[in-house]
Amino acid sequence: MCHLRMSPTHRRVIHRPSWRVDKVTRISPVVSLFPSAGRWEREVWDMFGVSSINHPDLCRISTNYGFEGHPLRKDLFLSGYVEVHYDDPEKRVVSVPIEIPQEFCYFNFARPWEQRSDG
Repeated sequence: MCHLRMSPTHRRVIHRPSWRVDKVTRISPVVSLFPSAGRWEREVWDMFGVSSINHPDLCRISTNYGFEGHPLRKDLFLSGYVEVHYDDPEKRVVSVPIEIPQEFCYFNFARPWEQRSDG
């Protein structure tokens, strides 16, 4: 869905496409008609992964360049694969792989609302 608002007249244009966007679908950019839409198209690509055909400046805007994936998609791995932090003694940005050991989980399947009769 695309919302466009024209500043001088305060009129709104709402475009609802009839197709679904997946990993390979690319949309036509509106930056040639509305130059200020360039930043928003870049953010939609960065956050959701919806890319534009022949966009003049399609690069990361909210995430860093080493980030893989798109944070607002449902298929993103939530904890990430690397931890990135600034190391003050070394005066550089350090990437450390994350190791998440899974602890033993105890599942209690007893339902407190059911009463057992031994009888």
